[in-house]
Amino acid sequence: MKEKMIIKAGKRQRDQLCKTETLSAGNLQKASEKKDDQSFLLHIKDKDSGGAVPQKLLQDEPMFDASYKLFCERIIRQRLLVNNEVLRMGQLRKAFIDMVKTNEGVDASNYRQDLLKKRLAQDFPQLAFHMPTKRNVCELVFAETLSKDALVVMLPDPSGTETTQSSELI
Repeated sequence: MKEKMIIKAGKRQRDQLCKTETLSAGNLQKASEKKDDQSFLLHIKDKDSGGAVPQKLLQDEPMFDASYKLFCERIIRQRLLVNNEVLRMGQLRKAFIDMVKTNEGVDASNYRQDLLKKRLAQDFPQLAFHMPTKRNVCELVFAETLSKDALVVMLPDPSGTETTQSSELI
């Protein structure tokens, strides 16, 4: 192993370096696949770093998974990523609740907005979340590739009222 000298509490000390790559580049590859970042994926394709990837335990299927997949396809991928729209988290939550009701016949009105945001942030790292300075205005959600000029044009009603009905989102 290689060594590196670092300074701790004003004294030089040896710091052991260790190999951290894995066969599949771990989280970097996963994030690149979610973002569909072909430039990075081309660099790591068919590279063998000699590491091993531990197998993750399969988790239980998340709540309202079928409706969530449909919601992601229709609203997140199509509206936010392809059409470059800007929506509020409140609108997304309402649309998700309506989609669960329509597809699964279940009342999901107690599904928390922060859980939906966490799920979206995990599955779509290319989404940006912006919290306005006003406390009573919902967080904005948009594609991180959206230019500042386009963002200003696409901003929802500044009064904080929901301008797009959730039925229009679906």
